[in-house]
Amino acid sequence: HLYKALLPIAYDFGKLGYNSARKKFRVIDKNLRNKNILVTGASSGIGFETALKLARLGANIIIVAKNEAKLNSAREKIILETGNE
Repeated sequence: HLYKALLPIAYDFGKLGYNSARKKFRVIDKNLRNKNILVTGASSGIGFETALKLARLGANIIIVAKNEAKLNSAREKIILETGNE
């Protein structure tokens, strides 16, 4: 019964799953100094925005991406916008 295997996936990754889980979401707004955080896909999109936000909060960010040139560009943008090296 394939539908039994696919149903939980459809729920978890669909609108119903998101709306159910978002009740537990908490905004990160505290100082993250001396915290080390690894962010993958940090050269663009959600990964970049995540790294940028965490850098603004003072975290030590380790950024990872497939394309070295895009990664270096993202690193420079993060440093320029946040002052967090």
